[in-house]
Amino acid sequence: MQINENQQTHTNKFILDEQYLHFTSQHIISHKTGVVRTLRERKNVLVSTETYKNKEELHITSAHHCGYPNWIFEKVNQVHFSSLV
Repeated sequence: MQINENQQTHTNKFILDEQYLHFTSQHIISHKTGVVRTLRERKNVLVSTETYKNKEELHITSAHHCGYPNWIFEKVNQVHFSSLV
């Protein structure tokens, strides 16, 4: 893993290149949706400026590289928005 020397987390640790559970793994679907849900919650809770929120959103879409289909992002969004109503 490489260390990104320009950014630090809220715990003042350097951000590492992150690895996510691959969608084709044998884990149950709730674990896979949890990956996307956790990334979205992290963006909404920890990131304060719109510039960084946009960067974090790009980071979230990097989960596509781990085989995550579009429908899982849509499903997580629907569950999130329905819980707000």
